[in-house]
Amino acid sequence: MPDKEAAFAASASSEGRGSRKSTPGHSGRTSPLLTTTSHPAPRRYSNLHKRSISDVVASHSYDFVQHDDDSVGAHSDTELDGRDREPPLPSREGQVAKWTNYIHGWQERYLVLRDGTLSYFKSAQERTRACRGSIDVIGAVIKAHDFDALRFDVVVGADQLFYVRATSTAERDAWVADLRLTKDLLPDRQPSALSRRPSTFSLASGTSANSAHVGTSNGPRIFKDKLAELKSIQSALGKQALSLHTNLQQVVDEFGEESSEGSRAREAAEEAVLFKVAAQGTMSAIEETIALLIKREEDLHRRYERERQKRKQLEEELDTRPDMRNLGPDYVEGPHTLLNDDEFYDALETGLDQLEAQERHRQEEEARLESQRAQQSALPSRKTHRFTGLVDEQLQHSLALADEDVDAHWALGYQEGQLKVFRRESAESGTPTDRLKAFHYIPGISGRELAEYFFNTDYKTEWEHTIESFRVLEFLDQHTNVTHMIHKRVWPSAQRDSCFVSHFCHINEHRWAVLNYSVDHDMAPQDKFVRLTCAMFLLCDTDIQSRDTPQSRKDVGCRITYVASINPGGWAPPSVVKAVSQREYPKFLKNLEKHVLKHYEGKPLSV
Repeated sequence: MPDKEAAFAASASSEGRGSRKSTPGHSGRTSPLLTTTSHPAPRRYSNLHKRSISDVVASHSYDFVQHDDDSVGAHSDTELDGRDREPPLPSREGQVAKWTNYIHGWQERYLVLRDGTLSYFKSAQERTRACRGSIDVIGAVIKAHDFDALRFDVVVGADQLFYVRATSTAERDAWVADLRLTKDLLPDRQPSALSRRPSTFSLASGTSANSAHVGTSNGPRIFKDKLAELKSIQSALGKQALSLHTNLQQVVDEFGEESSEGSRAREAAEEAVLFKVAAQGTMSAIEETIALLIKREEDLHRRYERERQKRKQLEEELDTRPDMRNLGPDYVEGPHTLLNDDEFYDALETGLDQLEAQERHRQEEEARLESQRAQQSALPSRKTHRFTGLVDEQLQHSLALADEDVDAHWALGYQEGQLKVFRRESAESGTPTDRLKAFHYIPGISGRELAEYFFNTDYKTEWEHTIESFRVLEFLDQHTNVTHMIHKRVWPSAQRDSCFVSHFCHINEHRWAVLNYSVDHDMAPQDKFVRLTCAMFLLCDTDIQSRDTPQSRKDVGCRITYVASINPGGWAPPSVVKAVSQREYPKFLKNLEKHVLKHYEGKPLSV
């Protein structure tokens, strides 16, 4: 026993001296448990120093690589010097014509080539904003057109394509040369974060170039490897903690708690117990994390399979449809059109048939309206019908809104002369809507004349430029009808229709009004278009400047108060709804003013 104690003391003394020596990257104060010695330890306890944490991890095929700081710095400097010697990427920008889609054809756009990306903007003034679309040149095919001396194409795959026409042949050649040079230089550079922002306005720019790099086959394999690696670390940590605690407990049992060596060993054993507890907590957390990762991976795999099946069905459906790429600039009239004579004749014949059908429809509508006018003249001026209660209620509500002062909740959105447009954001059933209130003054027109012109369906197509077609479904009395409108489609939005009851009324001596309010009708089912709902109220007050009789148009004017709340329906983005309302409402009022003045020009005044 004394021999063993002496051997342990010698070993401990050597460890104490070794513990005061600092290693690179560490302080001079280190734990005796983590310090090695050249003195042989007793054979019975030699396993205390045989295996460290790094040994155990290494036994599970882990490599911990330590880099030399100097070599890394030298390598970085070399790389930087190499980059400095690389030629700069070409840059170019200018006004061109770009094929947008089969509806709008060639449109002027501002093209910019910079940092390996070809982007386009609506105009040069919009360069500070986000681009409308862009393509990474590194993966593109740049081709000058064989017959059109001004045109060149930039194509990535089958669905990313820019058709561009320059202003001159020299400019076209310069664009093509710079694009090809950029493509040649890019593979020699370090991989960059080049990405393409999808365009919301171009049919030819609908798919991200980066989609090819998403969902590769390496993903699941890397995840499984990392998961196995995490399990190995968990197992190694548990074994090392158990081994450390067992060996220290053996030291305490061997020397006893009374001796100084035993006291030191007991303190180390207590630290080992704490380490074991912490290791067990860490292992539990790792185990829970592994379980969550496995569950998440299974969920993602199921979702991936469902999406894969959906994509397969869509691809099969797409294969049965005609190739939409035939709507490009090569498939329209021109000296080098790709349409043969039969295809050209069939397309032309179809278009002519459509024009004839539209003319027949127009003539039928005129005959139908003439018949309706005869029916309307036979109706009483006011009678009770199924919409009477709704009309009276909305009329009183709209009058209160029109006479209400504009407070802090209303924001001035437009002002030009006496035309002021205020807007107030609101939401109906979670759908953003714009409530609008506008004030305007039209000289030379009475309130009665403006209200009658606005209400009369014979004149609606003169001033309402958004209508593709409309029909009066039912005349309820001489001053009330139900109208169904089909509005012109503005790409890329869906086509919309509206069905509303329209009521014309005389409120007092110089005040007239028209109310349009959305209703449902059996003759206008919601099956083909996105249904637009509206509540519009036009209040017209006659302003008489001179009470002398007879009065002329110089003596009168009409003060307009227009209150409207329109819900476009569908999935229109709120920002788009706001932008369209700010643009179209003032345009509508000015258009109404222009046509009503033209309509009553030279006619006697009706007050």
